[in-house]
Formats: sequence, structure tokens, C-alpha cells
Amino acid sequence: MNLIVHLSVLAPVFFIAVSFLIPVLNHYKFEKIGLLSLIFAGWGTGSSLVLVYHVMTRGPIRYYFGSWEPPWGIEFMIGRFEVLMLLLVTLLYLLVIIYTRSFIQEEIKPKVVHWYYILLFLLEASLIGMIATNDLFNFFVFLEICAIGSVAIISVKDDRDSIEASIKYLFLNSIGSAFVLFAIGLIYMVTGHLNIPYAGESMVQAAALFPRTVNMSLVFMFLGLALKAALFPLHIWLPDAYTSAPHHSTVILAGLVGKAYIIGLVKILFKVYNIEILQSSNLLSLILFLSVLAIIIGSIFAIGQKKVKRMLAYSSVAQVGYIFLGVGLLTESGLTGGLLHIFNHALIKSLLFLAAGVIIYKTGIEDLEDFQGVGYRFPLTMIFFSLGALAMVGIPPLNGFMSKWFLAVGTLQADKPFLLGVILLSSFMNGIYYLPIIIRSFFSSGTEKVRYEWEFSRLDKKVWVPMMFIAAALIVSGIFPNIPLYFINKIVTELLVL
Repeated sequence: MNLIVHLSVLAPVFFIAVSFLIPVLNHYKFEKIGLLSLIFAGWGTGSSLVLVYHVMTRGPIRYYFGSWEPPWGIEFMIGRFEVLMLLLVTLLYLLVIIYTRSFIQEEIKPKVVHWYYILLFLLEASLIGMIATNDLFNFFVFLEICAIGSVAIISVKDDRDSIEASIKYLFLNSIGSAFVLFAIGLIYMVTGHLNIPYAGESMVQAAALFPRTVNMSLVFMFLGLALKAALFPLHIWLPDAYTSAPHHSTVILAGLVGKAYIIGLVKILFKVYNIEILQSSNLLSLILFLSVLAIIIGSIFAIGQKKVKRMLAYSSVAQVGYIFLGVGLLTESGLTGGLLHIFNHALIKSLLFLAAGVIIYKTGIEDLEDFQGVGYRFPLTMIFFSLGALAMVGIPPLNGFMSKWFLAVGTLQADKPFLLGVILLSSFMNGIYYLPIIIRSFFSSGTEKVRYEWEFSRLDKKVWVPMMFIAAALIVSGIFPNIPLYFINKIVTELLVL
């Protein structure tokens, strides 16, 4: 087994090891932990690029721990979709850590900065593990590490609001974890396997012998992971968590954490349970119903918000609905749109929160009513925010348009034109709460004679370069959607024929 294959498992092991190394270095008064963390994050991105090349040229990677092959051993499987998500995770982590090095002292006390980096790398290890693992119990272990890390990067701000939000997050996510663990126990009981493909092969016979147990496991698995992913009405932890967490933590939570739970749910729904079981259980109808509620009600709540981070948080509730809508449609275009929106929304929402963080850090402005003229004081930052907002509305050629296009085609393939109306209505509602911010920032009355004050000299490169990179990715993946679709199309075909 060559070194490249070992990278699939070395990445989470490496970041866990880094989490143990940082406190040792801090104990010996090492003062360059931020720079060292940047190097570690760069290693993660580099290893993901190597894995992308390997998967593209040689096919999927399968790693068997201790050379014990399934069904007895634990397996990591990295195909095209998994490697795309790994690259997304490691790249966004690198950009966030670059951004964080300029603003970390603004919200986090100096004595806990090194602990914050520890939590970030533990969380990164868990995200990589959840995406790569092909074992149900191993997935649960990484899921728990992810939950603990997420709670910690919310509470690290150490004020009343963040601690209250982290307790709510911990309580509700603990319920979700219990549901997932119970579902895994039921799957093991009826199939005798924890390996995902082997459990899927045995599930057809198990469903015939133990239909109620299988349906119960399906319901608990869905509820547990939907709660963690914040699907309406199981979203009640999300607005407080996103609003109260440090800005750089919010980028990780909104851009990556919820997506890993959804990826795990999609793999389990389609690879453990087959399409016939999903259809006979009426779960797909429930998913469509909840996704419509999420899209509409999340947008309504976003329209009613007065603070920018809270508005972005409720926008995420609506966008999670889009992803679940693609899953519930059970058509090729619908599922493609849902998986593509995981990728697109991660980029879009990361850019929006990074830009909002700059405005809040540099001006103290959080209320949307106070954004008048901000586009003249911070034009580059607001251009980036505007690109993210327009992508969220679905304006071509930005990448958000392509997600909605595939979802729209999927509704027609499923013979559900009503859902197409929901997508169009939601896009209109997105415009209602995003476009006034752009207009207020650049075109409000009294700003006609104000000159633009470009922030190249006022902002550290560590701040605007990550935003510029993500903004470029929005445009490139919108104009050339075949780039992400190259990695997504194959898994869609595989999932729909299982």
C-alpha cells in the first residue's frame, strides 16, 4: 500500500496528533502557534490535492485498518464526491486560519488562543473522518468528536450569550447523537454488520423479516442527523449558535459542520437502506414536506431579522431545506442539485460570514439599518458580500444559480411543479433580505459624493485574500459547473441504482 493511500487515514490522525502537540508547545512558551497552525492547515490542503489527483487518475481509495478487510475491519473509502468534500474542508480551514490570525484577539482571550487552535484541528479531524469512513460506528465516533468540538468553538468566546448558545447546542445535539446511536444499534441487530455496504446488502432481507425494526432505525437515523444538520423545525439551536460564536467559528459551523452531517445521512439513506425501503416508509414525503417548510419559513424569519449574523443564520435554515429537497425528490437532477448545493452553499456562506466579520470588527456595525454607506468605506469587502448575496439569490453566472437550476429540473422530473414554485418564491424572498443590504451600502441617499476608500492598505492581506479566493471560486464554479459536477455525477448514479 503506497504512501498516497495512507494519506486517507493519515489526515485525521495527523490533526488529532497536532491537537496534542499544541498544548505541549504552549507549555514551553512557544510563541508561533498561529504560524505553526497555518503550516499544519496547509499540509491538510496539500494532502487533499494529492488525494484528488490519485482519485482522478487511479480511482477510489479503500483503506483497511490493520489490513482487516470488511466486513470485520474498519474501512475508509474515498471516491470522487468524498475527495471533493475533503478538499473543500481542508481548503476552507486553511483560508479561515489565515483570516483568523488577524482577528483572533478581538473575540478570544489571549490565554485560550492555543486552546482554540486545538479545538479547530480536532474538529477538522472529525469532519474528515465522517466524510471518509465506511463504518457506521466509526462514523458515530467522529460525529461525537465533531459535536464536542463544535460546542467548544462556540463557548470559547466566554460570554453569557455564547455559553448559553453552546449549552443549547450541546443539549440538542446530544439528543441527536442518542438517536443516531440507537439507529446504528438497530441496524447492527438486524443485519449483523457495521460496514455500510455490507449492511446495505443485508438490509433487503432484514426489511422483509423485521420491517418495524428497520423502519424504526430509519426514523431515528433521520431525526438524529436532521437535528444536527438543523433541518426545520429541528433548527432551534442554530440561530443562537451562529450569532453568539466568534466570527471565524461561525464560518466553520455554517460552511462545513452541518454539511458533514448531511453527507453522512445521504450515504446511510442510500447505501444502507435501498430506494424501495425509503419509498415504502414515506420518509421521502416527510423530507419534502420539511424541506418546503425550511425554505419558506427560514426565508420569512431571515426577512424579519435586524442583525446581519442572525439574518445569515436563518438564511442557512432555508438553504439546508434546499439540500434536503434534492434528497427527497429522488431524481437524478434533484439529487445532483442537492449535493451540488452542499458544495456551493459552503463557499457562499463562508464568504458572507467572512465579509460580515470584517464589517463588524472594523466598524462595530451589526444592525442592517446601519449599513448605509458601508460600501464606500469598505468597498472591496462589500463587493465580496454582494457576490455571496447574489449567489444565494441564484443570479447567474454565480454558482448558486446552478444548484437551483438542477433542483428546478429535478422537481419537473419528479412531476412536482408545485416545488418549482417554492424554489422561485424562495429566490424572490432571498432577494428581499439580501438586495436591500447591497442597495443601502452602495446606493443610499447622501452617499453620492462620498469617495470609495479601498481597504487594501487598511486591511491585512490575511483578511481580504481568503475572501478574494472564495469569491473567485463562486464565479469559476458558476461559469464552469462541470468542475464540481465531475466529482458529483458519479456518486449520484451510484446512489440511485443501489
